[in-house]
Amino acid sequence: MEVLSAEQVSTIIESALDVLEQQGMCFLEDKSRKILRLAGATEAEGGCMIRFDRGMVRELTALAPSQFPLRARNPSHDLLVGGNNILFASIGGPAFCSDLDRGRRPGTHAELCDYLRLVQSLNILHQEGGGAFEAMDLPPESRHLDLYLAQLTLMDKNAQANLLGRARTLDCLEMTAISLGTDRDGLAESPAVLGIINTNSPRQLDIPMSEAVREMAAAQQVSCITPFTLAGSMSPITLAGTLVQQTAEVLAVVVLAQAVKPRCAGDVWFFRLQCRYAKRSTCAGYTRVCPNDHCRRTDCPSPGPAFQIQQYDDLKLCGCAIGLREPDVAMGLHHGTCKPCQSRRRLA
Repeated sequence: MEVLSAEQVSTIIESALDVLEQQGMCFLEDKSRKILRLAGATEAEGGCMIRFDRGMVRELTALAPSQFPLRARNPSHDLLVGGNNILFASIGGPAFCSDLDRGRRPGTHAELCDYLRLVQSLNILHQEGGGAFEAMDLPPESRHLDLYLAQLTLMDKNAQANLLGRARTLDCLEMTAISLGTDRDGLAESPAVLGIINTNSPRQLDIPMSEAVREMAAAQQVSCITPFTLAGSMSPITLAGTLVQQTAEVLAVVVLAQAVKPRCAGDVWFFRLQCRYAKRSTCAGYTRVCPNDHCRRTDCPSPGPAFQIQQYDDLKLCGCAIGLREPDVAMGLHHGTCKPCQSRRRLA
């Protein structure tokens, strides 16, 4: 059973290419814009907006592999991403540590280490997700080093990197190479580092993320490109409109990576939240609509906008359909590049 028809997938991809060709995407870093210009893109005068010829986009994105290996310190935990494979990773990014005994609180380094030990012990998890929370008892300028050291000594599974800028990315590459008993040249022979690259929707990539994409591509490691959108605020309110925007953002960043190092591996996640407003019937103002606990977990103010996870599964499945239709363009979408996802259901 198809999630989207071939015609629907083609419409989304062609619309995304229209967006890149006619409107473009903003790259805030000068070096990234220079690389893209040399690759054939055009830069708007007096700004950071880059426009892409659709032929150029197809040519460069076709260089990306549809599947790739991902090394771990223990070879029995090596991964194969893409194709007909399902991988489960632990969560990354919550702002707080929480348990039943002590409740929610700022995380510490000791608690982060306990979390990593837990991830290591669970055989259902293939990969650690890049640190569950910040170790607030450590200096912010160096705590990423403590995270990497804990990942590489308390676990022998693959773990995601903290790619917030060039320095943190290079630190991860160097420490991972040491843990594998090799150097940067040996690391480049087969990917071992994967990290998240968030676009600044709508249609923008900031300087730290641009730096990370360049360094990861040059080292032949994996950038996981993750458009984060609040539909109705950072993207169109409709599922189709959000898919077009996210596909355009992904393709633009893939072009940057391939312009730096052709045939470097990459990964794509689609993430979408619905931004909804519900007016109180008894008084002025707005209140949040929260059938789930997402607002409580993110401390949304009240009264104020609600962030409600709506049609998230729809978005993932549609993203899979796009990746399966154009596997080289989408580089093997992370969510659902497998037969169970393909056959799950058809969207109305």
